[in-house]
Amino acid sequence: MTDIVLSEGEQIDDLQNGLFIIQKDHGFRFGTDAVLLSHFAHIKHNALVADLGCGTGIIALLLAKLNPSCHIKAVEIIGEMCEMARRSVALNSLQERIEVIECDVRNAWSALGVSRFDHVVSNPPYYSETAGKYPLEKNKQVSRTEKSMDIEDVCAAAKRLLKSRGRISLVFPAWRYNDAIDAMRENMIEPKRIRFVHDTLKHPASIVLLEGVKQGGRELTVLPPMILNEADGSHTEEWHEIYG
Repeated sequence: MTDIVLSEGEQIDDLQNGLFIIQKDHGFRFGTDAVLLSHFAHIKHNALVADLGCGTGIIALLLAKLNPSCHIKAVEIIGEMCEMARRSVALNSLQERIEVIECDVRNAWSALGVSRFDHVVSNPPYYSETAGKYPLEKNKQVSRTEKSMDIEDVCAAAKRLLKSRGRISLVFPAWRYNDAIDAMRENMIEPKRIRFVHDTLKHPASIVLLEGVKQGGRELTVLPPMILNEADGSHTEEWHEIYG
């Protein structure tokens, strides 16, 4: 493992799959949604992938592990998080396959090129700027609220970045499902696969995983629901399969 210098308040977390990631002790940290999205996305062999709003790089790292032939351009607007992501990429010796680029997602096409990408992935912010009190830390504000980008910005960027018939995979709150579908279709992206995620069988869906195709047809597959926990609080078999 490459020697990496940590800044104050940082730690190296073992992802238990041969990968490591640098995160703040107190600050934005990746969640279950990023892990589920990485497993949901069907990345083709030798695909060029754009990760929009990559944060500290968790999705890019997991995709590189799950899809050994893909190459990833990871976009993030916050310089500090870009720098952390770059060190995590180096920590895992993935510099040849993952490039972290500091730029605004809304202008990503100018840095990455138009109609070049086979797949776009994103875990966009879930909450509007007016949805309750902001987190005190700037990194959490940008990651959790639509302060620097929203679902419409992500889909508009994907429209420019993707080749014709290229794919986008998203994770988003289930209660904002309609917003995601509207944003996709406004940008020539047709929903193709949808899967709702529930904490338990008796809970309403908390998040939704969506895949769309640029200039795709109207056929849609609604997959069986994903249940994360049994009634007794233990994790389901599928949860264990995903987390290894």
